[in-house]
Amino acid sequence: ITWLLLYFGSYRSLERTLLAMVLFFSFMTLIIALAMQSTEYQVNLNQISEGLSFSLPTEYLPLALAVFGFTGISYGEIMAYTYWCLEKGYAENTSNDIEEKITKIINEMSIKREIEVLYSVIDETEPFEAAHNSPLVRALTLSILDVEKKRPMLIRKTGTGDMNVIGNQLKIPVITYGPGDPHEAHTIDEKVSIEEFVKGIEILKKSLHHLKRLHDRTK
Repeated sequence: ITWLLLYFGSYRSLERTLLAMVLFFSFMTLIIALAMQSTEYQVNLNQISEGLSFSLPTEYLPLALAVFGFTGISYGEIMAYTYWCLEKGYAENTSNDIEEKITKIINEMSIKREIEVLYSVIDETEPFEAAHNSPLVRALTLSILDVEKKRPMLIRKTGTGDMNVIGNQLKIPVITYGPGDPHEAHTIDEKVSIEEFVKGIEILKKSLHHLKRLHDRTK
């Protein structure tokens, strides 16, 4: 049944079907639990209190794992599969009509998949890219060559930060530089070695000298 629903792209029907299945399963579980009280397997208050305590005998661990594997995913996970989240990162080329494009994509997806999608833009920051031939970029490039003895590679860093705000507001060249691996930034693996830290200081010092030299050259 699920395969047919997916094939025809009717996610609204899939959501309703799953909801009905969950409600039916929950109702039958309640009926069985009540009916069990009239058998030799009835549950008393002491057993309920013991079941709600934070303890699990180790001899029942294999049974608990088997039950989890038999029942599969939970109700919350089942319902989550019927909702889609469309997430877009920074585009390589952005423009003022980016919101219109996102709205168009979401509307098309809503019609095609027969689902309701709501979204709102809480905040936005325009991306910024400094000119590669600016004195600031050239000064930093030369200083890295002096210290590291190899030419740095300029990259477009996705996300937002002070660079985006300062560069756009003040209309000045801005670049981001620092020691460490940028892929580890703001993660649990973020770290900077003492050697990288010291080299970073030296590179910034030399950048100031190169920047002054390039500035004097334009006078």
